[in-house]
This record gives sequence, structure tokens and C-alpha cells, in this order.
Amino acid sequence: MYIALKSNKPDFGTISTGGSTRGPSGPSSTDTASSVHKREIDATGGYNGAFSAEGISGEIHLIIEGASLKGWLVGHYTDPDQNVAVTAQVSGSFDPQTGTLSAKWSGDAAGTMRYEGKDHNVHEPVTGTLQGSFNKGVLSGTWSGGSDYVTSSGTWQAK
Repeated sequence: MYIALKSNKPDFGTISTGGSTRGPSGPSSTDTASSVHKREIDATGGYNGAFSAEGISGEIHLIIEGASLKGWLVGHYTDPDQNVAVTAQVSGSFDPQTGTLSAKWSGDAAGTMRYEGKDHNVHEPVTGTLQGSFNKGVLSGTWSGGSDYVTSSGTWQAK
């Protein structure tokens, strides 16, 4: 006697096993199957930390809400002829599947610069990018950017 049963479970289809299908004889030594489970990383929250490179350092503040990333950074760029405060807004995305983030930042650099023996006020736009990843509650990565006259790159971390 043959009885057909109806199931409410989802049908995931046939599992590919290296060119053959799984049959009544069981799996072979070359059987493989992809997972139907998706990895979701919940990094929702606020993160505070620091960024740095030669001549520049400061604070970075990031907020992740789902796949959205926003925040700001504040810091100082100094060299023998300049002392400039940098402020910028950060906007980008977080990928909960991979734990990676990508963002752009833009803002202003304001301060003083010594040129030909005289001090001059500086006020110019700055832009750049931020890349990173989430691991064990910590965001970290690299950044790059600057103004039309000075660019830099370095690292950052926020907890």
C-alpha cells in the first residue's frame, strides 16, 4: 500500500553531490552540499574610537542600524607649517552577511598655515573613504582622503 503524505516544510530541492544525486544507496565519498543557512551579523549600536596616520589623529564615532552606517570624525592635522582641525560626517553601509563596511566622509579643515614666513587662515573641504570590518564587537579598518592639497591614509578602530 502506498500513502502520499503532505508536508508543511519548505522544499529545498535536490542536493547536488558532485555530479550525482543522493539516492537510496546513501551518500558517496564525493558528496557535498551547500548550507541553506545565512549568516547574519547584528552589529547594531554605537562605536567610539580613534583614527591615525602620520601627522593626523583624532576620534571616530560610528552608528550602525541594520545595513546603514553613519557617524562623524574629529581630529587634528599638524606638520611644521600647519595646524588644522578636521571635522567630517560619515555615511555608508554595513553588510550583515560579511561583516564589512564601506563609507565616505566629507567635512572641513580649518586652522592656520605658515607660508613664506606668514601665517594664513585655512578653511577647505576634505573628503575620503573608510573601509573596515566587524569582529568580536570591534569595528576596525583603513581610511584615506584629505583636501586638494594634502592627502593621507591610515587605520582606525572603534568599540
